[in-house]
Amino acid sequence: MKEVFLNKSMDLLSSKYNYDSLTKDKILYGLEIIYIFITKLSVILISALIFGLFKEMLIFTLLLNGLRTFAYGVHAKKSWHCYISSLVVFILMPYIFINININLIQKIIISILSLISMYVYAPADTEKRPIVNMNQRKKLKLYSFLVCTIYIILSFIIKNEMIINLILLSMITESFIINPFIYKIFNLPYNNYKEYLKNGV
Repeated sequence: MKEVFLNKSMDLLSSKYNYDSLTKDKILYGLEIIYIFITKLSVILISALIFGLFKEMLIFTLLLNGLRTFAYGVHAKKSWHCYISSLVVFILMPYIFINININLIQKIIISILSLISMYVYAPADTEKRPIVNMNQRKKLKLYSFLVCTIYIILSFIIKNEMIINLILLSMITESFIINPFIYKIFNLPYNNYKEYLKNGV
């Protein structure tokens, strides 16, 4: 299905525009990202509706993206890895977390470990999107730490237990996906910016 979409899209564009091979590769890469995004989003939305988790999934997605925007994190290399991990993260985990009780001690432990993770590991770049600029890295680390701090404060202020659990889940999830161990599990390089700095890029 993906190949059909990519081939037909490229055939349509090539019939109207004369691209060189490098431009075609860039367009193909962009189309592949669009295809994966749309299909993954469709699978997540349908699954959320089936399990009655649409509201929870939406809140969790917004919370996680609030951290991920600055802390970044691992991206699955293979499409099927992406689909499975997305279903686990956006459907299974919220389903589990909204149905458990998190006491004060557990909340404090999650908060402290999340702040430590943001301070030590954020931002965690990828091979295709290395963050080479050191000033940018410092800013992203600071923003990640600040957003996490805001989440922690909200988790102690808000009275809605479901939202509190989703806030804590977003911090736990982001702490995992910026951890070098997760990169190792997916067989992906970590600290990709160092390779660029080593090569003088």
